[in-house]
Amino acid sequence: MNEKKFSITELIIGFFFCLIIDLLAVVADVFSFGILGFFVQFLTWLVFTFYFKIKRAEVVNTLAGKFFVPILVQLIPFIPTLAATFMVRIYIENNPEKFGWVNLADSIDKKISSVSNVTKTLSPSTK
Repeated sequence: MNEKKFSITELIIGFFFCLIIDLLAVVADVFSFGILGFFVQFLTWLVFTFYFKIKRAEVVNTLAGKFFVPILVQLIPFIPTLAATFMVRIYIENNPEKFGWVNLADSIDKKISSVSNVTKTLSPSTK
């Protein structure tokens, strides 16, 4: 059976920490038209990304999965998106057999880019 990368304790502590950050972001959004709350959530997500790297959480190993999607989701004001994103990421990392397509899509993308690089190298250059 698979060993879970994140324990239930980490899940609960991380969720409540994210919920507190989300509440602070809502208060900041009220006073800054949605800008300050985004930055609070953005900085917190960078800390969590570093923590995921330490824990060797590698199911979501694309740049979009690690940074772009979670950060873009946080542009939605007044919703606890950080807590939800954290919970989804932990679930994906603890159940990689259910989300094998995430790595499959990444490996296909890498193969396509390597084939295109070889094609560029082998094609004669025209001047």
